[in-house]
Amino acid sequence: MLHYRSMQQPGMDHLGLSIANRILTAKSLSSVANQYEKKKRLSELFGISGQNMNFEDRKWIAGWHSILGVNHFCPHLTLYSMKGARKRDYPPTFSYQQPYWNYNKKIEDYLGRISYATTVGKYNPQILVINPLESEYIKGSKDGEFTSGINAVLEILQANHYDYDIGDEQILDDTAKIKKAELKVGAMCYKHVVLPDMISIRQSTLNLLTELHKNGGLIISTGRFPMFVDGVEDEVQLAEFKKRVVNSSPEDFENSLLNKISPNVLISGENKEKIWSQTRTTQNGKLLQLYNTSHTESIQFEIKAEFPGKNVVLWDPSLAKCFKLEPNSSGSYDIEIASSSNLWVTSGELSKNAIIEGNYILPHKNRDLITLKKDWSGKRLSPNALTVDFASYSTDKGKTFSTSEPVIGIFSRLSDQHYYGDLMLKYEVRIDDLPAACKLVLEQPKMYNSIKINGKDFEFKSDGFYIDHTFETTEVLSVLKEERNTIQLELDFEPIDAANKDTRKRYGTEIESIYLIGDFGLKAFSDKEKYESYDTQKNRTGDFQQRPVRTFTGFAISKEKTSFGGSLVFEGYPFYAGVFELKQSFNIAKKETNKKYFLELPNCEAIVSLVTINGHQTDSLVWTPFTTDITEFLVDGENELQITLINSLRNLLGPHHHKGGELEKVGPKSFTGAGGFPDGRGESNWYDLRLENKPTAIWTDTYNHIPFGFVEQVKITTN
Repeated sequence: MLHYRSMQQPGMDHLGLSIANRILTAKSLSSVANQYEKKKRLSELFGISGQNMNFEDRKWIAGWHSILGVNHFCPHLTLYSMKGARKRDYPPTFSYQQPYWNYNKKIEDYLGRISYATTVGKYNPQILVINPLESEYIKGSKDGEFTSGINAVLEILQANHYDYDIGDEQILDDTAKIKKAELKVGAMCYKHVVLPDMISIRQSTLNLLTELHKNGGLIISTGRFPMFVDGVEDEVQLAEFKKRVVNSSPEDFENSLLNKISPNVLISGENKEKIWSQTRTTQNGKLLQLYNTSHTESIQFEIKAEFPGKNVVLWDPSLAKCFKLEPNSSGSYDIEIASSSNLWVTSGELSKNAIIEGNYILPHKNRDLITLKKDWSGKRLSPNALTVDFASYSTDKGKTFSTSEPVIGIFSRLSDQHYYGDLMLKYEVRIDDLPAACKLVLEQPKMYNSIKINGKDFEFKSDGFYIDHTFETTEVLSVLKEERNTIQLELDFEPIDAANKDTRKRYGTEIESIYLIGDFGLKAFSDKEKYESYDTQKNRTGDFQQRPVRTFTGFAISKEKTSFGGSLVFEGYPFYAGVFELKQSFNIAKKETNKKYFLELPNCEAIVSLVTINGHQTDSLVWTPFTTDITEFLVDGENELQITLINSLRNLLGPHHHKGGELEKVGPKSFTGAGGFPDGRGESNWYDLRLENKPTAIWTDTYNHIPFGFVEQVKITTN
């Protein structure tokens, strides 16, 4: 916190698909920014979340930041190049490489709206929570011993809709003073103070709190009460101070808080603790920000608060629409907020420029009318792909070759052996049916001394790129054959020299997977008893809609289908990265004039889903609720539906071979068996263990793919 006050724009980092146990970092940042009137608060966010991080995931993480006062988002990361190790560098990448890039504006506009809202008016905190950092210094026997105590306090404050900041004792010593019945710290004033679990307090803090209490301020202690003043035991002074404090156990803290202090807003209803709020005020108006921490559930609740200037308006940044908010019979307001979403309620001058769509009406669950059949016609709009990530290798000019191994394992083994010299890699591809068109994709093809396909010399004539400008392509259809094909690459290998300032030497000779792309389908082989699993790292968190991974043991190029059940990974496209159209007709005997009709995607794995009815595009579905009103375009009788699905780079690039299936956090080591951050488990010699059929902690030779398409079938519903 001390460093933040000296930064032009204080910042933090947020890693992974999780918001659990992170409040302390964000509130430390925003508290100092509040106290020193720093309007912009930076976070590098979305890192290590995996290539399949969708728009709703980004809403969830960014919404958490904004409700905690962090408002300038620096997305991790945008890759200039995906060649070599970079494609595994704590994905996702947000750039032209992603199939959904043309639709990225929709989520960025949303993030811009919620960022702006955190700058409107003035934050209105009631409580200052003293940071127990100096107790950590003194105790020192266990890393983070006092973190759990303050985290528990902050969680309770959030769950009960209090506005608060954290106070650093050095900052208090430098800047704080008592002004009437308030503790003033820079630009902020606090009426009440909470002491979390702590064993030491500064004399300067003690003096401030004693004066605050004399002026009518409230002090609540929870957990251990301080026994040291400036690091020295002082039983007499602390015993006297304790008489001025409301002493509470961690178990009773919530009740003590609610009995003594009323929050700025009262929120009631089932799961009310999952709704977080922040109150901002102007001279004649209020902005109440609301955020749903649940990533899976919409929550309906009732709010009660003072709204100066009247003219109460609900703003929905997901829709970019405003609605007049009318009180219920008890004078409160009934609201529903979708999972992972933010809403704002304004009054007075903050409502005057709102363009009102109409009165706000609580959403209600629609009635199922039609569940569409698993009978779609379709076509891909991008080339299909096969990722070939196993090869045999030779270091004796091709006299002998190893058995087939993961290419990333070959790289690790040769680097660990500090091998320098000639290397041949032989990739195998099975073709059951020759494709209509096919290209070979290589990263940095110029680094190969020779290329042979099916034993014959081949000249790589680059004719473009695939996904990334370093993934160069060349036509190979004329040299392919049915059954077994080999692609042999020869090069000079150098191992990693991690400390070398020369980039090429630092990363070594980056041998990688190769790809075939073109007009073909893929036959995927699997163990029939283990082809699908819901036991994944991501599912085990409980934060996400449950979706399976599809498990395969191998692949062959085959003919394409034209009819589909809606789950494209099983139907010829396990590595596909791109756009896919699915079409189906359905029948509405008679369109009733007093009803509305909707299309719903109850469980669809795609980043963007474009819905077109009878030639009219209705919406791009990218977050909850995955529902669009199709009433205007429906006709009596047969209706033509097209859903265009756009996915990510996840199935093309992996990680494919982690036993966790689909991961909550993804780093470079997630693609190998070596372990390390962010997983921790693994073995440095994993590539030898797999050859010896010995257990490995995270590596599996089988391929784990996420679905692409409909996990549950599409529905037509009505109100």
